Amino acid sequence: MPKMSKPEVVDSCGNGEAAVVRFTAGHLEAVLEIERNSFPDPWTVQMFRDELQEDDRRICLVLEDQSQVAGYLIGWVVLDEFHLGNLAVRLKSRGRGMGRILLKKG
Repeated sequence: MPKMSKPEVVDSCGNGEAAVVRFTAGHLEAVLEIERNSFPDPWTVQMFRDELQEDDRRICLVLEDQSQVAGYLIGWVVLDEFHLGNLAVRLKSRGRGMGRILLKKG
């Protein structure tokens, strides 16, 4: 999986190696790999690109662990509620609370 640059950090996860950052186009390749390994009917690259458009209602986050994408979250704020659109964690990072971290930050 490709190493990621350091985009804007939304929150550090406390262990110094994992951080929640804003999902950018630079994360797409790694996110698509996780998506394809997680779902039988994965989102397309265009679906992800559409979600990355600037919009105050969209929340697009990536969890980086040791500078690699470990998971991602996409959701929307509608009125005063959060609606989860997509969430996945790479296979080797599952069972470590990564999804929970993303949900708390979303």
